[in-house]
Amino acid sequence: MNTIIELLPRYERYLRHERQAAQATIHAYTSDLRVLSEVIPQPVEQVELNDFRRHVMNLSELGRKAATIERKIAGYRTFWHWLILEKIVTVNVPDGISIKKRPRPIPRWLSEDDLRTFVNTPEPKLRNATAWKLLGWLGLRRSEILNMKVRDLMLSDRAVLIRNGKGNKDRLLVLPEQVIDDLYCLTAGQGDDELIFKGDFGGAWSVRSFKHNFDKHLARCGLEGKHITPHTLRHTFATHLVRRGVSIVDVKALLGHSDIKTTIIYLHSDQAQLRRAMDKHVLNDEK
Repeated sequence: MNTIIELLPRYERYLRHERQAAQATIHAYTSDLRVLSEVIPQPVEQVELNDFRRHVMNLSELGRKAATIERKIAGYRTFWHWLILEKIVTVNVPDGISIKKRPRPIPRWLSEDDLRTFVNTPEPKLRNATAWKLLGWLGLRRSEILNMKVRDLMLSDRAVLIRNGKGNKDRLLVLPEQVIDDLYCLTAGQGDDELIFKGDFGGAWSVRSFKHNFDKHLARCGLEGKHITPHTLRHTFATHLVRRGVSIVDVKALLGHSDIKTTIIYLHSDQAQLRRAMDKHVLNDEK
């Protein structure tokens, strides 16, 4: 019989080489399982649904957000699915956990004026300025910018290959003319396998440094205090495309979504649009 912690190295190899999961996913799943192994130390063959129920109740009592608990449960289910594939267990025990579905919030987005301010406000560092333009123009994920390499660019064709996006999907995007010269400067003299956006000391640009520079730019733009994150720029990209008549199918492809249900959230409308729509209601003719 095997415990969770004993099986973790094998499972991590499965995630990395067979599932080809993103590093962030591997880290999240394995970190959650290490904690779970302390709560449920018995062999996996002896784990029961009540063990998970007690764990979930404890997480809730500790004040963990519903989204965090849902993410953890999803990771547990994936691990138990692997246990079934390996013929270690026969039942996906955490499948029996029932969590009330949360309503999906309408994502925040920037107005057209705020978006232009964000992209066009001067930035002292070329690296930063180019990254902010890619956030605004292409709606890239932060990880897609941090992992972008010189070989992914086809500048003469104004194209960039986004490799191993969420779900390990590649997609080809058209680069706006406004970033071409910047990318030529950033990549001059670099080898194909080098990262485009490097840290201040030549290594990888860390998430922490990215956030620090992003927040400084928001302050420079006068946009601080509006709860803007890099992902807000992604929501903004999608929202304004839909508003300008781009089909939801094309937006799905540009964002790299695997399920169109994920993209449909961008069909939201603001209150002004809703009021204008209701003003056209047939019953208003009777006023």
